[in-house]
Amino acid sequence: MSPLFLMATASLAAEPVERYALLVGHNHGGPGRTELRYAHSDANSMAAVLEQLGGVRPDHDVVLLDPTRAQLVSALASMKAQVVQKPNAEFVFYYSGHSDEVGLMLGSEAYGYSELRQALDSMLASIGRKLDAVL
Repeated sequence: MSPLFLMATASLAAEPVERYALLVGHNHGGPGRTELRYAHSDANSMAAVLEQLGGVRPDHDVVLLDPTRAQLVSALASMKAQVVQKPNAEFVFYYSGHSDEVGLMLGSEAYGYSELRQALDSMLASIGRKLDAVL
């Protein structure tokens, strides 16, 4: 299991910071991988912590449990549409589930780290924000 936590920050305006989060829990790592038991609860617990202590409003976080690759791509695009409209936003991406040296394992599908990085960079590049990664 590989928890992944990424946060993008910006301090471009005197307006209050608006925090957004996309949290993914995937128990299925595909053929030949052990079924995880706690990836869902990890994602839900992290969402609760971010709401209670991290300043993320409940309507600004999305929790995906066992999403397909297409659902993850769609959720990232939807989050981008929200974040790029805000002058002073922070975005957190959290993943709990199987991964390998190439990317996140979403059941029998994969989402490569390079694709994830590109999605996050494109989310932020249009408004001059910086990606801070914590692995």
